[in-house]
Amino acid sequence: MTAGSTTITAEYQNADKSVVTASAILVVTTTVAISNDITSVTIEPASQTDLYIDQTTQFIAIGTSAAAPYTFDVTNCDGSAGAPCFGGSNVWASSNVDVATINTTGTTGPTNGGLGAPAGLATLLWEGTTAITSTFTNTDNSIATGVATLTCPFGQCTLEPPPVPPLVTLTVFGAGDDTINWLVTAPSASGAANEIHCGPSDTTPGGQVCVGSYPIGTQITLSTTVPAPPPPGSPACPTCTFGGWASGPEFIYVEVGTPPVLTQEASPSYCTPTPLVPTQTGLNQCTITVSLDSTVVAIFNK
Repeated sequence: MTAGSTTITAEYQNADKSVVTASAILVVTTTVAISNDITSVTIEPASQTDLYIDQTTQFIAIGTSAAAPYTFDVTNCDGSAGAPCFGGSNVWASSNVDVATINTTGTTGPTNGGLGAPAGLATLLWEGTTAITSTFTNTDNSIATGVATLTCPFGQCTLEPPPVPPLVTLTVFGAGDDTINWLVTAPSASGAANEIHCGPSDTTPGGQVCVGSYPIGTQITLSTTVPAPPPPGSPACPTCTFGGWASGPEFIYVEVGTPPVLTQEASPSYCTPTPLVPTQTGLNQCTITVSLDSTVVAIFNK
């Protein structure tokens, strides 16, 4: 059966040979299911500059589909069913493996880059530029690809990591198709409100701030409430929803061996959401203890 219409006619002949006729129109419609297939991928950060050999950078892949809730963190997708992968898988690649490699296993472990490290974790090997690619394959074999760049400028790459800085940065990005009605805030290390006030709904004099500086070891709670007040001159968005937090693992400097060598190890501190399963509306928070420069992505849909 296909969509369309047809006329159904019934006739009855009486004993005197007269005929009674009745007609009706039958209309058949079909409903097309909206697929959860990922149609595009965006990588955060889109461009990264590292300055020393063996430095690691966590890239995050945000996939967009035609079906609500539209935007998903697909960094570690390995073919598992349900959100965010829906049976699809994501593969990471570096276009120049002499400059940097990137992990694509999706499993966590103690290894600093390579096998056992989280997916999307790049390790710098030499100076130059490489394209970091995230390729998501849906169950129907359709593909969506995102590209970022990782650079170590010629003449500036060093073999030794820099001294541990007194302050590190926390950077917030927004992702999703709601580009108007969202706001993420976080206090300062001393507890003063709105060290970070990031998003188009921010009305703070001087404009939004999406990067905050904190002493190493500071525990920071990011907050967002959906729906956010609309920016001046923009309509409210009653259908806007929150899609969740996305972040990579943090790394800390530790001294290993004799004599001690300064190296990086994975920290157990991730951006931990509260509630663990994000609510589409209302207050959502994410708590992270910063040890190096860190990135958190907040997903907003409409």
